[in-house]
Amino acid sequence: MKSISCAEKKDIRIIARIHTECWREAYPFMPGQVHLNRNYQFRFEQWNDWLADRSGLRTVFVVEAANQIVGFAAVKPNDDPDIDAIGDLHACYLLPEYRGTSLGPLAMREMARFLYNSGQWPACIWAFRESPYRRIYPQLGAVATVFRDRVIAGCRLPEIGYLVSDYEIFAQRLNRMISSAAQRQTGSLRRPRRVAGLPG
Repeated sequence: MKSISCAEKKDIRIIARIHTECWREAYPFMPGQVHLNRNYQFRFEQWNDWLADRSGLRTVFVVEAANQIVGFAAVKPNDDPDIDAIGDLHACYLLPEYRGTSLGPLAMREMARFLYNSGQWPACIWAFRESPYRRIYPQLGAVATVFRDRVIAGCRLPEIGYLVSDYEIFAQRLNRMISSAAQRQTGSLRRPRRVAGLPG
């Protein structure tokens, strides 16, 4: 059974663990000092602060399968002046064994729905240039708009800012991804596809 729901305080530890593990596994191109900086304690404090926010403009979702949390997703208002967006599709991470399933696009659809319904659209997505997962964003209708370096722990990491203007196209293409993943799981399609991972 799969589900996506709003995170609770009791979920912070598992969210922080998944975030730390996914960065190490999905971003091997990053210098070791970046991973040391973005360690479990950093992530625990980060998500603890997020869940303490009561503005109603940002939220964290947990992604569950087989009655356990296997990923998370987070959205917030855009506060980056370099890109002309209102909302930020900030982070979406799944444990490796659950990528390529319907869980990734399901989580992204929930993220987009939250931003759109709360008046935070158009939205942006930031992705590291070296991340293989960013290739999915243009397929969803996102347009590469900003090219720059992000500095973490003194290291310059090239990143790309994507603007998502058309909510309907974004949602429709996510729905197609969800349907394709469901077909693959029943054996009617054979070729797996990568599911997006967003930096955060």
